[in-house]
Amino acid sequence: MPWRELNRLQGWLMPPTMEELLPEDHPARVVAAFVDSLTPEDWTVLGVTLEPRRMGVPAYHPRALLGVWLYGFMTGVRSSRKLEAACREQLPYLWLAGGQQPDHNTLWRFYQAHRAGMRGLLRKTIEAAEDLDLIDWALQAADGTKIQGDASNRLTFSEEQLERLEERSLREIEQLEAAHEIGNASAPNLTEPIAEARTGLHRIRMAQHQLRLSPNQRFVSSQGQGHERRCGVGQVRRRRRRPLGGQRNRGRRDGRSRNRHHRRSSGARGRRARADARA
Repeated sequence: MPWRELNRLQGWLMPPTMEELLPEDHPARVVAAFVDSLTPEDWTVLGVTLEPRRMGVPAYHPRALLGVWLYGFMTGVRSSRKLEAACREQLPYLWLAGGQQPDHNTLWRFYQAHRAGMRGLLRKTIEAAEDLDLIDWALQAADGTKIQGDASNRLTFSEEQLERLEERSLREIEQLEAAHEIGNASAPNLTEPIAEARTGLHRIRMAQHQLRLSPNQRFVSSQGQGHERRCGVGQVRRRRRRPLGGQRNRGRRDGRSRNRHHRRSSGARGRRARADARA
């Protein structure tokens, strides 16, 4: 397949204009048509005087600066420095500015001087786009599904589960009180465990009261497994939590020391095994 000829110095027999280079359906044309349709009253509300001054250096036309800013808001370019670069490099901005290249100070001073009036002007652009059928309105809806969060099944109790937990707590309190009344001098002091069990029983009954006031709900324990243990669930096993930034991560960072420890422990086991074999 042959290559197409590449010549960056190719001249134009009849140079095209920016009007010919910009497509007819380009959004920049909508911005230009909107700016050109503004009435003198709209410019007055914006705080801009269209009559130029006779003295001084010629300034940029307000239509050019306003068109650049409106198209910048449309395309998400809101920095004056980025708009300055766009007026030098991007065809739509060049076309809106009439081939001129305003710097970021000029653009920023224009926006700061007419910032309050441009807010109302931006609302007008939305109304104009709606009249021209350029906006497709969509229904925005939020999901109303109620999802229980921050509670696992292990810490969430229904009314029936609370009743079973109450029965187990009462049995444990009776066992603790019976062991405490024996009076054995070598037996441990059971006053504190009995008080903790009674506190847990009180919390269970408070949770049952809350469930009766609000039916079809579930009680969520905020005390964790310790709460279940105080309520009389003595068979609950406490899971060992892995440290977030503790020994496990330190072991990964210092793998050589862990390997040395592993070799030492393996060597010690081997020596003990050989000693047992000789014995």
